[in-house]
Amino acid sequence: MYIVEYKRYSTLSYIIFPAGRDKAVAQRGYGKRGHMTTKECYELMGADYEDVLGRLMTEKLVKKFLYKFADARDMEELKTSLEAKDYNTAFRMAHNLKGVCANLSITRLGASSSELCEELRDGNYSDKVEPLLAAVLADYEATLEAIKKLQAEEG
Repeated sequence: MYIVEYKRYSTLSYIIFPAGRDKAVAQRGYGKRGHMTTKECYELMGADYEDVLGRLMTEKLVKKFLYKFADARDMEELKTSLEAKDYNTAFRMAHNLKGVCANLSITRLGASSSELCEELRDGNYSDKVEPLLAAVLADYEATLEAIKKLQAEEG
């Protein structure tokens, strides 16, 4: 038996592993299987795993909808509509993003997309849109990175 200390997602943790466990896998700091867990993915993207699990009831459903979210093209349509100055479509895409984030408890991205959504609500452009869009894009990329990492490690 041995103990591995690691810091992951701003948390110092200790795991006790039985003899015979691959120490290199244990030191990666992931869950029991040696892979990132869905809960760890949620922590990485600034989301609320317990809330989404309460809503969707199974981890299998949580993953299913996370992977669908990662494959969606709404962010591309949001950027395209803003470039084309189609602010009604941009509002609709920001509103869709906000809603999906609420349903999947992706709180960080949900908060930034909500701010953008409210700024676009009247179908008008303001000087606040660009910095809000930049915040949404940064949160979106961090969220996608975490989901893709979970998906890749799952196999």
